Amino acid sequence: MTVEKTMLRLPKPEHLEKVFGLSTSMSAQYFFDLIDRYGVTAVADTRLSRNYLGAAFSTGRDLPFFCDEFYLEYMHLTELSPTREMRETLYRQTMPPRAKAPDIYAWTNFLEAYARTLATRDVFGSSTKFSQLLYGKHKAVALICACQSVHDCHLQVVLGAIKRLFPELQVGVLTPDLIGGDKPERKKPARVLRKAIPFANLQPQVLL
Repeated sequence: MTVEKTMLRLPKPEHLEKVFGLSTSMSAQYFFDLIDRYGVTAVADTRLSRNYLGAAFSTGRDLPFFCDEFYLEYMHLTELSPTREMRETLYRQTMPPRAKAPDIYAWTNFLEAYARTLATRDVFGSSTKFSQLLYGKHKAVALICACQSVHDCHLQVVLGAIKRLFPELQVGVLTPDLIGGDKPERKKPARVLRKAIPFANLQPQVLL
C-alpha cells in the first residue's frame, strides 16, 4: 500500500468505537485503572522489545499474564513497531555522547521513515493482525508503547492515520492525569516535528 492510497477512508468497523494510545511508563495501578475506566478490552503492544531495564510490570512475560487476569485480550503487534535500525539511527543522532550536536531533524526523519514503513507493510490491509483487531469484536482497544508522552512516540503516526481513515472512531490518548495522576513529561531535548506527515495528518509543531 502506498502512502497516497492510505489517504482514502476505510469502511467503518462494525464493533469498534474507540482507539486509545497508552504508555507502559506509569504504575500498573494507573495503567489498569485507565483501561477499566475507558472500557478497553484489548491491548495491542507495539513495542519492538518488551524486556528492558525499567519495563516493570510490562515485560513480555508479565504483561500478557496481567491482561489475562483482567480478562483483556493481549497481542504483540510488531507490524506497528519501528525497526531496530530506525531506533538506533534516532538515538545516534540525538542522544549524548553519540550525538555531540543533536540533529534537529532526527525526530522528523524518524517519523517520516516510520510512516513509509507502515505503508510498505500495508498495516491496514485485510490480512494483517492490526486490521483484524480493528474489524474484530472489541469496542475499545489500546495501542501501547513505553514513551511517556505520545508527542515523543511513534504511536502519534498510527493514531493520526486511524483518525484519517476512520473519522467515525473516537481516537485519543489515556494518561494518568485523566484520573488524578501526573501529566506525562516530555523528553529532553524536545522532539519537535518540523515537517508535515500527510500519512497521519500531522502538522509541524510551533517552536515556543
